[in-house]
Amino acid sequence: MDADCKRLLYELAEEYGFQIPAMEVMPDHVHLLINAKPHFFIPDMIKIIKGGLARKLFLLHPEMKQKLWGGHLWNPSYCVVTVSERSREQIEQYIESQKEKAWGGRGRPPKDLERLQAYHREVLKCEDDVFLQSGDPETS
Repeated sequence: MDADCKRLLYELAEEYGFQIPAMEVMPDHVHLLINAKPHFFIPDMIKIIKGGLARKLFLLHPEMKQKLWGGHLWNPSYCVVTVSERSREQIEQYIESQKEKAWGGRGRPPKDLERLQAYHREVLKCEDDVFLQSGDPETS
């Protein structure tokens, strides 16, 4: 699922003409660093990303629509922060560290980890998917 999300997001970026220099797909959200031209209206970009990814994921994994959050992949909220050249490297490091932080015992796991793990095992057949890991990755 992680690889599908990333591939589909890169496809959307190419289709709409923006770049994704950093990305991390988490079990219940996605971190993206996006480089886009100023003519992009941010709420429209969010609709493109969320709507496009949901549509493509549901086509690729139709079983998700029945099992996942009442047929909705995303809630309507999002957070946007502008980044300067000086802060870009910090943001990239933050994004790249999120999966390790969340699953390495130092961050908070998703609220419904057991349900998410069961979904990945039963519906998506992802026994060794990174979403199923918890605790310290060195001891797991």
